[in-house]
Amino acid sequence: MSLTNDGFAASPLEGWPVGRADRLFDQFIGCLRSWYVEQLTIAIGHEPPHKAVFQTEADIMNLMDAAWRKKHLAPEINRAVRAAWDGNGNAQFQPWQGWRLSGFGITNHLRALGCCLIDVEARSALAKMLGLPVDHITVGMPHPIIKPPSSSGGLLKPHVDGGVPLREVHRRTAVTDTAGAWATEYGVQVLAHLRGAQLGDGGQTLGLQGLGISEYHVMLTMLMPECRHPQAPDIPFDEVGKGIIFGDFLDTRTNPAKPSPASIFVSALNGIVRHLVETPHLPQAWLDSLPAEVRAPMARCVGRRVIKTAPIVTTEPGAYLAVWLLGFPHAAAATGKRARFTVNPNLQIGPNLQTGDRDRGCARVRNMLRGNFDAVLSDKATFQNGIVHKNVRTEVELFPHFRSMYPSVEQLDEFEQRNKEVDDQLVARKRIKLD
Repeated sequence: MSLTNDGFAASPLEGWPVGRADRLFDQFIGCLRSWYVEQLTIAIGHEPPHKAVFQTEADIMNLMDAAWRKKHLAPEINRAVRAAWDGNGNAQFQPWQGWRLSGFGITNHLRALGCCLIDVEARSALAKMLGLPVDHITVGMPHPIIKPPSSSGGLLKPHVDGGVPLREVHRRTAVTDTAGAWATEYGVQVLAHLRGAQLGDGGQTLGLQGLGISEYHVMLTMLMPECRHPQAPDIPFDEVGKGIIFGDFLDTRTNPAKPSPASIFVSALNGIVRHLVETPHLPQAWLDSLPAEVRAPMARCVGRRVIKTAPIVTTEPGAYLAVWLLGFPHAAAATGKRARFTVNPNLQIGPNLQTGDRDRGCARVRNMLRGNFDAVLSDKATFQNGIVHKNVRTEVELFPHFRSMYPSVEQLDEFEQRNKEVDDQLVARKRIKLD
């Protein structure tokens, strides 16, 4: 597994013993119970019955399962539990208000739970992976993504991020040769899986093994509207903001029970890659139909191994960093019986330095620690432009329940200071390069 061969890689998070993540999760469960009981009390109108309150992971799994609730709880309690998980909001139109099987919702707003946790270890792991000095990597505003246990929930459909249309991603694959160059120029995405998402768990981040930059170029050429491969789907290629653009056709099951449009397309992709690598001199109908300027960049295709869905995970137990090139397809498997505690450390590499969210986030946390909630609420801009990050009041409402997990002002100061020093070094190097 490597960024060069697959577009993704995983690395152990050195300095994070297994027990530390479990203790952190136990603390989270206690804080979550406080929030949940408050929401449940609001929904019922009186003190909730013992059966409707969780104590363990298994309890959470049951209380989030509609079939279990229907079988074991009175109808009015069933409805109240569902309302409590939704934060007594509308799940469709207020996704930020509850705790979701996806891990999004309230935990996205608890940005301080991601601060001061892993920035040093995460920067070190990514630097080793990319072969860069550690002071070439800085940290934006971290936030947790905590997924409840579920045998079938927590799936994330295949998609790409990056804020550009696939045509621009296609252009990048034509002019970029190495994973290091891609990471430096366009960025990477990183998740630190502290608990859960182990090799024997569910919840792993998924990628396409064997899809290096040159193979991705072939895949995107097959999807181009003007020369679409006969077995390729028709998906938005020139639009931004369509969300899960691969969700309808890129199968995330590692062993599909029967051929699907997704498996048929990936099989066709493997066939084209194999032809380019092994028999480029022989005729191939689709390739022969392409204009010379479209076909020429595909000659770079390496085709090191069969392209297929695979988890981005380490073989060793313990916390690890899952990394993939920004703009590459990725997804997530169902969470399984073990809840997943993940932090997005928002790592950034030199030229892509953007620290506005971190500066704003730290200011919000500092104001909450000091009780300046009016100042927190006056910052109405969203974080990361997503609807699950939309409501600025959410973190203030969560704060009394999760206060014990927040850093101290001193820890927050240390976090800001050490990352500001890295920022200053990066800016100075960039200035010297421009001069």
